[in-house]
Amino acid sequence: MRPCDGRAEIEEAVVKTLKEFKKDALVTRTGCIGFCAREPLMDMVLPGGPRISFGDMTPRKTRDILAAYFTSGTIKKDHALGRFTSEEHLLTGKEHSYASSGAADDIPELSTINSTGARKGHSSQLRLD
Repeated sequence: MRPCDGRAEIEEAVVKTLKEFKKDALVTRTGCIGFCAREPLMDMVLPGGPRISFGDMTPRKTRDILAAYFTSGTIKKDHALGRFTSEEHLLTGKEHSYASSGAADDIPELSTINSTGARKGHSSQLRLD
């Protein structure tokens, strides 16, 4: 089994959970961020907050993480790989910084990434705006 196998099931679980909780979010695929051993991944971009990556995702874990956030604003930190504070935009070359969020500040910071999407994305990103 390749590490990126399972991405479709995670995307399906994200969409199913959004519908279950009647939430609207932008669900996209991201480029490779170098965590092949921890795939499939799910990233959440919190409203006014950071981008958090979760690894070793299963459909059940996906629902649990999203349900906790939707019902109480809780971030399941034990499943988080880390948070991004910024990333580079390919077209402009400018750095986009994510706001700090007290609820996520104790999640380890991951290094700034380049969002070139050089390979087909293997991570589902959920932007909660």
